[in-house]
Parts: sequence; structure tokens; C-alpha cells
Amino acid sequence: MKITSLILLQSACSASAFLPPIAGPERTSTIMVRSRSSVDYCNEVEYTTQIEEMSRLLAESNENLARIKELAENIKDLEIQDITLADLGSSPEASMLRRAVAEAKAAVDTFGPNSAEARLSWKDVDKATEEYQYNEQSGEKPWQSHPSYRYSAAHILAHHNYNAVVDSKVLSDAAWSIDQLDALAHFVNIEKARLVESDALHP
Repeated sequence: MKITSLILLQSACSASAFLPPIAGPERTSTIMVRSRSSVDYCNEVEYTTQIEEMSRLLAESNENLARIKELAENIKDLEIQDITLADLGSSPEASMLRRAVAEAKAAVDTFGPNSAEARLSWKDVDKATEEYQYNEQSGEKPWQSHPSYRYSAAHILAHHNYNAVVDSKVLSDAAWSIDQLDALAHFVNIEKARLVESDALHP
């Protein structure tokens, strides 16, 4: 069966509006894909190209992600050693921020970090942050959170320190997510190698 280079197939697919034009390192790909029907080979080109791009992006971000994980673990250790480091304090503004942050943490844990509920709760956090920095001499009225954005602490599946914005639970979740990305990088690299091997076996 005829082998056509990825870049030629990609150009053909782009011309047929199957795929957007690809710019950057992907144009130099050496992975080959077998010609089949137009839809089939365009899907194969898209799949192969996106596997390659994901592999490249994960490799490029690996060093930064490793450093972020290290920082998260270090900050968590520091907060455990000295709980006052992240303490919000007891001012009225701090109480408002504490409540808004608690609601945001509950929304994220209950509905997910990209949920509509979480996005709405972040608006309250932004307002509370402004209030936290607010000068009481300005004479403005205190901000009040929207009542529909309230989430009971009972809905939170894991413990949070509500007196800190960046608590150990948030940091642990971040480190876990980075580990998941590291695992994804391994799987993607295996799949990329499989595609190369598959093409080598079908000249």
C-alpha cells in the first residue's frame, strides 16, 4: 500500500477543509501514514499530528511542571511547620476573603475546577480580594457575596484549611495533577513510538 508523507497528507486535508494548516515544528514530522479514503487518512493525519504536538508540549513543560511540584511540596511543608505563614488574620476584610475562598474551594471540590459554579465563586473571591486590600477610610460599603454561590463545608470531600488561601489540600491536589501529566507524557510517547513503528512495518 502506498505511503504518503504526513506533511503532504496534511496539506491535502487542509485544502479539503478537513484540518486547519499546521505551523511550527509539526511541519518537519517524519511520521508516515498510509493512504486510505480521504476521511480515513485525514483522521489519521489529525490523530498523528495531535499526538506529536502533545508529546512536544509535554516535553517542553516538563521542567517547569517538575519545579512547580517541588515548590508546592516545599510550601506545604512550610505551612505545616508554621501555620501563621498563610493565616488570613481576623480583620473584617479577612473574614470576607476567608468566606469567599471557602466557597470557592467547596465549589471546586463539589462541581469541578472548570464548572460554572466554580467560575461564579471566583468572581466572589475577586471581589473579596479587592475588599481585603480596601482602605476603610474610603467610605465604601462592605462587599457581600452572592447568596446563590454558597456551598456548605459538608459537601467538601477532603479537609481544607479555611484560614489560608493556599492550603495543603490545594497544594496536594496540584502535585497530584502534575503527576497525572507526567503519566500522560509516558503514554503519549509510547503511542508516538507505536505510530512510527507501525509505519515502519508497512512500507
